[in-house]
Amino acid sequence: MVREIKDRKLFITINETKDHLIAEIIDNAGGLEPEILSTIFDSNDSTWTQDTKKNVFYIPKVILKNMKGSISADNIGDGTQYRLSVPKTAS
Repeated sequence: MVREIKDRKLFITINETKDHLIAEIIDNAGGLEPEILSTIFDSNDSTWTQDTKKNVFYIPKVILKNMKGSISADNIGDGTQYRLSVPKTAS
């Protein structure tokens, strides 16, 4: 589905806490449908094909799993917020 967004925006912030580095990416593209949002990082979803397992949403999850980090997506305002968090030191 393609949405007509007149004034497209993408905000990227990188912050740190005592123990974590956190990257947030926020867009104003109208948010994601609930069924997509709940499975966006799940390679077992029946809508995924072999080609889409290389998808930009699946790759960070694998990397973060190996780094003991986390990734999430939530609808906020008129868009979606993606949040990636990784510990500063390996456990």
